[in-house]
Amino acid sequence: MRLAGYTIDWKSDRAAAEQALMRESYDLVLLSFDLAHPDSIEILISYRKAGGDAPVVVLTEHRQTNERIQALYAGADDHMTRPLDREEMSSRVHFLLRRRKGHKQKIFRHRQLMLDPTAQEFRFAGKQLYLTPREFAVMHTLMEEPARVLSRTEIERKIYNDAKEQRTNAIQVYVNGLRHKIGEDEIVTVRGVGYRLANG
Repeated sequence: MRLAGYTIDWKSDRAAAEQALMRESYDLVLLSFDLAHPDSIEILISYRKAGGDAPVVVLTEHRQTNERIQALYAGADDHMTRPLDREEMSSRVHFLLRRRKGHKQKIFRHRQLMLDPTAQEFRFAGKQLYLTPREFAVMHTLMEEPARVLSRTEIERKIYNDAKEQRTNAIQVYVNGLRHKIGEDEIVTVRGVGYRLANG
């Protein structure tokens, strides 16, 4: 990778890698899964849980099928098997960096919540969750101003294109759906006013 002009920050053990990922900002992460260290996936989980959003490429052995699947579910963007082909690796890294550069729209983070409007992706405590389009729109609205109490009317104006789409108690239904997925305490009801996210 150095020959391709990239600056490399290499860490040889889990503790050093986790510490670096928490302290530094990287454009891309290459994470090697070694059969001798099956807990390597915990590095990825911790990184995503902390809000790390750089593309992650996981390097595995051919026989590590389960590890590859787990890594993708844990938030890896791509994987490659050893022995590595230099040209293939360089092209994949180039693609991920180019995609990241084109996706500079703000990613919202609050407590254990992460919402990426461009990728239409939502994570809670590092775990990607499926939200319906309306749930995603409500969460997006709340995360734009997490400390402010938003009335149902304000939320409706944000998520509906047409007043005819509005339904009685629909916002409450969407909020209940979100609470079911992320926990009751993450969205606070201010009686008689509206909703806000829990203090972080």
